[in-house]
Amino acid sequence: MFNTSPVSPRKCRILLTKISLLLFTGEKFPTNEATALFFGISKLFQNKDASLRQMVYLVIKELANTAEDVIMVTSSIMKDTAMGSDVVYRANAIRALCRIIDVSGLMVIGLVAAGRLYSHATGIYRASN
Repeated sequence: MFNTSPVSPRKCRILLTKISLLLFTGEKFPTNEATALFFGISKLFQNKDASLRQMVYLVIKELANTAEDVIMVTSSIMKDTAMGSDVVYRANAIRALCRIIDVSGLMVIGLVAAGRLYSHATGIYRASN
């Protein structure tokens, strides 16, 4: 479903909703399945549908505890925290990033995140002072 071209945001959202229901009701995926699912879902970062992207972040946050090598999607998530990215994505990207990063990447991401706070936008500038 996630590898088809073109991706149907509606069908993907329905599937991600079902996966999130399983995760939130306590279902545990085996590590190999969680990893395959995690990286399959991460391909949806290429789609610009806002509601699909929100579901992607929601499921990725939950799968990050079980899947392996989740640090590989950090660059995709970091793009959504950038000042030029859509504001709708930014908060969800930061939340997902907090679940995915490990101690070794914490310093680098902390510096990047601090740079995101210093903005010429009045509201963001006031919040960072």
